[in-house]
Amino acid sequence: MTREALRVVGVKMPLNPKVPVLHTIRKTLRDALKDTPLATYTALSFGVIGKKA
Repeated sequence: MTREALRVVGVKMPLNPKVPVLHTIRKTLRDALKDTPLATYTALSFGVIGKKA
């Protein structure tokens, strides 16, 4: 949402910025959850919510 608001003003931001600390935390979390059933169930739910928004 911030990206779209700043785009109107002419500021372009990257879609997935790599902030070193956050990137490491997100990668660790993704690697821990990728082989669990939870990953499959939530991915489907987020996809449906994303389509509606």
